[in-house]
Amino acid sequence: MLSESVSKVENAITILKEKFLQTPFSFYSETDMHCFLHNVLYQDNYFNESIDARLDDKQLIQTIRLHREYPTLGKFYKRGKLLIPNENNYVNVDGKRMQSSRGNYDLAVIDPSIEADFKHQKTTIAIELALNELDPTLWHLQNDYAKITYDVNKVGRGYLLFFVRKAGLSQEILNKRIPQIRLKLREMFEGQLASNVKILYLESPKTEPESEILLPHEWSI
Repeated sequence: MLSESVSKVENAITILKEKFLQTPFSFYSETDMHCFLHNVLYQDNYFNESIDARLDDKQLIQTIRLHREYPTLGKFYKRGKLLIPNENNYVNVDGKRMQSSRGNYDLAVIDPSIEADFKHQKTTIAIELALNELDPTLWHLQNDYAKITYDVNKVGRGYLLFFVRKAGLSQEILNKRIPQIRLKLREMFEGQLASNVKILYLESPKTEPESEILLPHEWSI
């Protein structure tokens, strides 16, 4: 089942990638990208067919495989901007009592089963997107990576899709910030990426080899 889902999802990611390269302002926001990718995937019966699931131990319901903002199984709290896995309901951080809570995936493909509650299904594929998240610390990407790789979540395959629309950006960002982001991305993930994760970094326009980074290197899309 995973291999079938992966093939269909990667085909949809390719369509999104080409659309972004051709007309990057088709997407005003990251949410537009969520909707576009969801729409492409939803056209496939595999993702929209009705499947039995269970709600609250009693009620049988029908759902589909594809969802936006589906919750993680694991819990997290925030230290600064970063998500930290923690299964306790509360944790003390720098003298403050913080509540742990489940996160959400931008897009998720689940494998519905009546053996688990609808809100606690296994996520087969998780997709996280970013558009012009230009903080060189890459905290946004780090958080997405944490959600996908945390053991409790048991995600079969995760995709981190990081898009940069260069039109309208200042020369300082183009000449300094973007090279910093590329370097940081490689420092953080090159050669040490979790086996269930793939990363696409893409700039539009794509003007040089480093405008597109695929990790792991053997991945092609």
